[in-house]
Amino acid sequence: MTFKLIRPTLLFYAVAIAAVYILGKFSPSGPCTPGLGALSFFLLIPIAAVLLLRNIYLTIKVDKANLINIILHIAAIVILFKVMW
Repeated sequence: MTFKLIRPTLLFYAVAIAAVYILGKFSPSGPCTPGLGALSFFLLIPIAAVLLLRNIYLTIKVDKANLINIILHIAAIVILFKVMW
């Protein structure tokens, strides 16, 4: 049951990380111009934040089982900020 709930979250992050990596290899960044990999990485942050807010809403209003998705999103966002700095 819980894997059924976290599968979309894990699939999202797997596809997003693969896309950032592939786009980074396809269009590398320069010193003054960000490539597609850097742009997609920076686009990943607000998308992850929106999904986190959605899962918080679902946990409060619908089902408490979505709490594990909130934990996954927070962990991913923390890891993203650790990678950035």
